[in-house]
Amino acid sequence: VEVALSLMLLVGAGLLIRSFGAILDVDRGFQTEHRVLFNVTLPNAQNEADVQRLSALRTQLQARLAALPQVKDVAAVSIGLLRGTGTGMGFAAQDKPSPPSDAVPWAGWRMITPNYFKTLGVPIVAGRDFNAEDVIARPWRVVISHRIAERLWPGESAIGRQLILWKGQQESVAEVIGVAGDMRDWDLADLPSYTVYMPFNGAGWN
Repeated sequence: VEVALSLMLLVGAGLLIRSFGAILDVDRGFQTEHRVLFNVTLPNAQNEADVQRLSALRTQLQARLAALPQVKDVAAVSIGLLRGTGTGMGFAAQDKPSPPSDAVPWAGWRMITPNYFKTLGVPIVAGRDFNAEDVIARPWRVVISHRIAERLWPGESAIGRQLILWKGQQESVAEVIGVAGDMRDWDLADLPSYTVYMPFNGAGWN
């Protein structure tokens, strides 16, 4: 019995190691070599003045980090990679038939600063990245993952199209300005993520 139990444990450990190795070999869609990710907790903004102060603080922090001789690029994101949890939204194309409420696809969303994709080694496959002129919701402009573009506009250009955000809720309409390469940034064991990216500029959330 002891030998049998030992063999079972060895087989289980071997399968676990093999599964772990397989996950590590998965194409993440982003680079991890020579990258450092850390968290900074900021207070929530209560008014427009707070938003301006938080925006200035993020800008100053990024500038100080970028000035370090060993640092090549710096970017910020509202939710770190591979957290496994995050905020989501229903989405749809304004120029396509509206899907039934029980068939609306779901995407995660993140606020990012310019150079986020460059810092992670993720290509912009169409359109452009955010710049300093892009402010969240003024007007709504977004970058979407390639999987969203292929789902909503297969074989067509997504640039300049209107994407409905929070479908079935507030239904904000955003212009698609860019399409980014797909990432497994929520779960390595899952398919690449449906993700909508928004500019951090003007946002008052941590």
